[in-house]
Amino acid sequence: MTLTIPTTQLCNTLQLIIGAVERQQIMPILANVLLMSVDQHLLIIATDTEIELIGTIPLPQKIKMPALTIPGRKLLDICRALPENSSLTLDYSAEREQVLLTAGASHFTLTTLPAASFPRIPEQQAIVHFKIKQKVLRTLAEKTYFAIPQQNSRHYLLGMLLEVKDGTVKAAASDGHRLALYSIKTEIDKNAFAQVIIPRKGVAELMRILIDSDEEISVDLNENYIRVIGPDFVFTSKLIVGKFPNYEKLIPPANDKIVIIERQALKQAIMRVAILSNEIFRNIRLQLQPNTLRLITNNPEQEEAMEDLPVTYHGTKFETIFNVNYFLDILNSLETEKVQLSLKDNESGATVEEVKGINYCIYVLMPIKR
Repeated sequence: MTLTIPTTQLCNTLQLIIGAVERQQIMPILANVLLMSVDQHLLIIATDTEIELIGTIPLPQKIKMPALTIPGRKLLDICRALPENSSLTLDYSAEREQVLLTAGASHFTLTTLPAASFPRIPEQQAIVHFKIKQKVLRTLAEKTYFAIPQQNSRHYLLGMLLEVKDGTVKAAASDGHRLALYSIKTEIDKNAFAQVIIPRKGVAELMRILIDSDEEISVDLNENYIRVIGPDFVFTSKLIVGKFPNYEKLIPPANDKIVIIERQALKQAIMRVAILSNEIFRNIRLQLQPNTLRLITNNPEQEEAMEDLPVTYHGTKFETIFNVNYFLDILNSLETEKVQLSLKDNESGATVEEVKGINYCIYVLMPIKR
């Protein structure tokens, strides 16, 4: 079997799916990608058994080719090293269990593994199906991903909640110290309902492959998997089994100390005073008085940084402490010129929201107890 593919096209498809190829795999075949032809398309498939990514390349004509697996990262490295506008010819010999790659004067011989041993995520019937713009799903992931912990004893927190309800799609994530919640109204059937938890790696891969486009993609959900079908890819991820906390109960209902502040000014000031924060604890002290917010950090060397910012605030004097990195993560996710910081006491979470934002976006940040 011989197949010739433009190098740029092959490289783009491999880059799209390579995130599912494990660097330190438990099975040698997981370092490979599966190549197979379907109708007039070449499918290139990668998996780590939890996530499966399929990239598609249109072919000039319908071909018959046996399925084969090739080392994924080696194939991508070869494509990247070849000249632009070149083509790569694949000559596969099942008897030798090798594939010969040729591009001009360059020749590479790669060892294959049996395609029958390549693990696939099985097709399953969707319980909920809807279409959504690529940029909308990408935004939901981007606004909440940072709050997903890398490790947590509560396994149901190790992913992003995706909720479809009343014609609205919501994403939520929490590591116990903060909550990120983003909601977008869509044209999804108001009777459609689903609550699934997508693992952290699956969310990261979605952010990587989705683009800022109004083009619609299809989403299929059931109790075990999420499948996202785009114009040139199919993404499938297993879901986390468990019950995500009721995010509505995590939002403080009665924060009465309301501060309106310029987002960029606050972000830059925090970054400046954080230079002298404790390298281990990374805490920042906020002191509020009418129309002024003071930021203070210090470290074990008795060094201190302080900066005053003008704000809109008409309440009483108040002081609290937050984690610098957590606060900056939230400010980096917001987009409006002004943000609203709402506080109550040093036992309750503070909320940070966009002022005059297009969609519903709220973050809850727990204070550090002294």
